[in-house]
Amino acid sequence: MLILDRLKIGDSVKVNLEESKDRLTKEIIDTINVSSVGKISEFRITDGRGFGVILELSNGKEQWFFENEI
Repeated sequence: MLILDRLKIGDSVKVNLEESKDRLTKEIIDTINVSSVGKISEFRITDGRGFGVILELSNGKEQWFFENEI
């Protein structure tokens, strides 16, 4: 099932930091450690790996995540 089948813009999701920490900045990792929940602000098609989302994190910044990272 695709992420688009289950979620919509505005939904809150939890980030799986273990799947994404190798590509994130220290600031984003620290933010996710405080709260791993983000709100979906946009969906994007990735470079052949499926779909991804842009999440608004608890610090108000937005960050891209692949489908398997949430």
